Amino acid sequence: MTKEEYDKLIEEKRSFIRFEEEKEPDFESDQEAGLPMPPLFKEPSGGEVIPLPKKFEDLPIKTDFLDIINSRRSERVYTKEPISLLELSYIIWCAQGVEEIRGDGYMTMRTVPSGGGRHGFELYFAAMRVDGLIPGIYHYLPQSDSVELIKEFSDTKEVVVSALDQKWVAKAPVMLYLTLIPSRNEWRYGPFAHRVALIDAGHVGQNIYLACTSIGLGTCGIAAFDNAACSKLLNIDLNEEFVVYCGPCGHVRGK
Repeated sequence: MTKEEYDKLIEEKRSFIRFEEEKEPDFESDQEAGLPMPPLFKEPSGGEVIPLPKKFEDLPIKTDFLDIINSRRSERVYTKEPISLLELSYIIWCAQGVEEIRGDGYMTMRTVPSGGGRHGFELYFAAMRVDGLIPGIYHYLPQSDSVELIKEFSDTKEVVVSALDQKWVAKAPVMLYLTLIPSRNEWRYGPFAHRVALIDAGHVGQNIYLACTSIGLGTCGIAAFDNAACSKLLNIDLNEEFVVYCGPCGHVRGK
């Protein structure tokens, strides 16, 4: 790549972030056109469904918010200790839990904010050492607060490959994958949907950090991942759904 090509690419990316109004296209969104709204949830694919425990009062949750904020760190060294299904359920609920469905299925109120209440994300995870779950890939079903087994695995090689061969991620007991179904956001925001969705991903990531910190676990958000490998691992269509955020969670030394 020449310096001129590099500078042009940099400017294109900056323009996307600036959200320049003078370049705003004249368009009619699918919502304005009266087209059907995409489903709020991705339906189960037929795998075994496991209800998630919700007795969060049994967890040693810190209540000093400032202490949680000050203790939050990106952790990359994990012990081999498994996490409980209750701990995982708590993290998942904080990341994508549904508190209410409004307007005859028009939108969900969740534990994280989302532009226009679109909540374009789905949550998957690789369970490597989770008490009560066989090793495998799971999909969170927020409409029933349960998880569905997508497929079993016997080793963590695919998980490592999905994170661009960062071997340390497989030392954690669980690896979270946040995917975006862009059509949910595009229905309302058209070509501006994608910038809004990335802002929303930041809200989810911070909730994962704070949830882990509040129960003495660690996590580390990862931007370096192979989307084709992630799609293969999660059994999703890369054209219609893709990973925008991922990260391991587990016990760390000193916590």
